Amino acid sequence: MPLAIPTLTLTDDADGTGATATISGSTVGTTNAVFTSRWLGGFVNAAFTSAGSRSDDGTLALNIHLGYHWAYVSSTKAGEDGVVSAMGSVRATDGEDSDWKQCMDGIVAKIQTLSLAGLLPANVEGGKFPFDREGLDKPAVLVGYIREAGITLVYSATDQVPLDFQVAVLKPNDQSNVIEDQYPKWREQIRNLFSPTTDTGLPAVPHVISTQVIPGDMYNLELFKVGLDAGALVIRCITQVNRALV
Repeated sequence: MPLAIPTLTLTDDADGTGATATISGSTVGTTNAVFTSRWLGGFVNAAFTSAGSRSDDGTLALNIHLGYHWAYVSSTKAGEDGVVSAMGSVRATDGEDSDWKQCMDGIVAKIQTLSLAGLLPANVEGGKFPFDREGLDKPAVLVGYIREAGITLVYSATDQVPLDFQVAVLKPNDQSNVIEDQYPKWREQIRNLFSPTTDTGLPAVPHVISTQVIPGDMYNLELFKVGLDAGALVIRCITQVNRALV
């Protein structure tokens, strides 16, 4: 008799330690291994790796990084063909992340998935301000908080709150005025990534219902004079929240 396909339920521990997997419906005597893959906001996730295993149904602690993860269960038994569960997902948190922090992490992670030619994913980072700090490796993409752009009453107890983030692109130059296309291409790719015509926004952030791109200056003349091609645009995350949500 074929093995039963198990059901996987994932729960955030909300304390910075990871998540808990609950396996049910598996065949008695099976070994159930949970595999997880970190999701960084794009269409391609990281490779799946084993996060632990147990015999039969029950719970399993998943020691995973804070952030977004896909997971599934592989159920095996000697002499039988193995089966896998449906894919599940979980966001591991410390229980204290604000919508601002979630959006920041989501924007940074999504830009990192672009694999911009000539720009290391590790050089895409977020902070309070997108400024050229000492020791910053360049070229770089810096994401920073700006403002709550306005609050719109949607229903009797629900608001739409736009959260604006500045995305600055910095690339060293030789102060030549000759056009080169790498820097403009990076800006274009980032802009298109958050266009509401091609994506619903930040699926990894539950309160975000859409994103908008607000254009900015292509080049900053003062920074150009000191050896940087630099400019910025704004990514607006439209959040919809209950007024009483805490």
